[in-house]
Amino acid sequence: MKLIKKTMIAVVLSMLIFTFQISGLHIASGHEAKAATFDEINQTEVFLKQVNGDKQCTLVAAAMLIRRAAMMMGDSGWADITVAKVMEQAWIEGIGLKHSFTYGGITVSRAVFGADPVNEAIALLQTHPEGIVIYDQIRTPRSHAVLLTDYSYGSFYSADPSDAVPAGRIPNTSSLVQVADAEYYWYVSSPLIPLTASSTTDTITEGINPQTTANNISIDNNISIDYNSVTEPIPQASTPGAGIEEAAATSMLPMDILDEIKISLSKQQIQKGKTTKLKVSLPDTLETVKEFSADPADTYKEVKLSYLSANKKIASINTSGKITGKKKGSTMIYAIAEFADGTLKLFELEIKVK
Repeated sequence: MKLIKKTMIAVVLSMLIFTFQISGLHIASGHEAKAATFDEINQTEVFLKQVNGDKQCTLVAAAMLIRRAAMMMGDSGWADITVAKVMEQAWIEGIGLKHSFTYGGITVSRAVFGADPVNEAIALLQTHPEGIVIYDQIRTPRSHAVLLTDYSYGSFYSADPSDAVPAGRIPNTSSLVQVADAEYYWYVSSPLIPLTASSTTDTITEGINPQTTANNISIDNNISIDYNSVTEPIPQASTPGAGIEEAAATSMLPMDILDEIKISLSKQQIQKGKTTKLKVSLPDTLETVKEFSADPADTYKEVKLSYLSANKKIASINTSGKITGKKKGSTMIYAIAEFADGTLKLFELEIKVK
């Protein structure tokens, strides 16, 4: 409750002091920035597809989201925003899309749907006309993500990165992920994308149930906590429909416990052939396990730790967190704390080998 109250205060303050910034965007010199229209952000050229059946649906969907956000902020160079460029900031090989990242001045963050993804998504689209990326993690035969573009005339529309479905903006019923099945979503947490008559406001609100519009969402539901990739998780605010009350009530892991997990390097530099270990600090209420218990009642206190080196030729790391220097250079070590409810906390640590 203490954390939620602080977050609520942060929401109000951030709304009062927010100033619109477009640093990092490719606005053409000498031309007035003009927000894109609904038709412009939904033209076929804006949308992207996965290549050769790769497993980068979240990355491709996020790239489309950033393109649309940039267009609505007056970025005439939106076509230069490619999957490869976004990947440099947003992707961790062997893990996937970061929970929070910034590309060209646009910050994208991940949040958890509550008990009613459909109505939450409708409300989110009211304040995020650029769209949201929805993710079905437990989908069969494998996880998948799509860009939810809008809610018009009582129906959702989306752009699916998969080659198995048509390109462009299509009815969400034709996509591989349905809103009701999504557990997580990524959204533009900063800057706030302006709602203007020239963009989407008059178009996408047709058919929306008045009981689910942003004006009818309580302040408690305006708060979204993002378990992101920094050492200290940052609460993300101003996202109506994030469903934090339901998420907090049903989560197996209290937020305070998540915040208490600390992982760091014993040494930032090691010699070639030498070793060092990660320092892991967990609250007394948690214990590490290789596999989660079959009984859900026991999983609330369990956490799985896994490790990965970005470049094994420079430094390798084993399942116990022991790092071995291989050759001169520097690389990133990633430590992931995973909980039975799907919550992840990622640590990014740089190690240098001399």
